[in-house]
Amino acid sequence: MQIQNQIGEMSVQTDHIYQCLTEEGNICTIKIYKEGSPRKLIEKEIKIQQSISHLNIKKIVVNINGLLQNS
Repeated sequence: MQIQNQIGEMSVQTDHIYQCLTEEGNICTIKIYKEGSPRKLIEKEIKIQQSISHLNIKKIVVNINGLLQNS
């Protein structure tokens, strides 16, 4: 995966959001949370993002830190 550019800082608990290009040529987004961000707020944000269906909002595909393992 290749990080292309930073595309924003979306919330108090988010450090950075990057647009990336996968090895298959797909565009994806990586969202990195600040260390010490409240886990409950992060979990709530992930659940909301998983429930939304909109062209401009990407679905969560991989959750590296293991939050919401059942999702």
